[in-house]
Amino acid sequence: MSPQFSVACDLSARPVPRGEWGPKVFSEILTRLAAETDDVQGVLLMDFEGIPIESVQGPVWPHAFDITTVGMEISVALKGLARAFSILEGSPCDTVELQGHAFTLSLRMLTEEYFLMAVMSPTALRGRANYRLRMAAPALRAALS
Repeated sequence: MSPQFSVACDLSARPVPRGEWGPKVFSEILTRLAAETDDVQGVLLMDFEGIPIESVQGPVWPHAFDITTVGMEISVALKGLARAFSILEGSPCDTVELQGHAFTLSLRMLTEEYFLMAVMSPTALRGRANYRLRMAAPALRAALS
């Protein structure tokens, strides 16, 4: 039996273009991404201003956290990191991974305005999680345009 994830959505702060995809596309993609990847405790779609678009969070985590708050704090650092990377590399930053003792964050830039973040245990299969984020990116980009 796959774990149940709760979905949080805050679209009142900023209208998000949805095109032909419909209003549930973000929650469906994020819920599937979290459920199909072992040890992923939450997934967040957020803009670089710290406004959450959609999030899913697993029911059990040894360290209580609010994925939206984590994303807001990360968005500030991520903006600066993306700017620095573009100066050094001449191209935009694509992925960032942060590992701590209690968690790992995997981030994928979707557009110049939006990013996708997965929170997972430090023992998670990071390669699989990064692959799932990469595979989800085209559909999310299309839904955001």
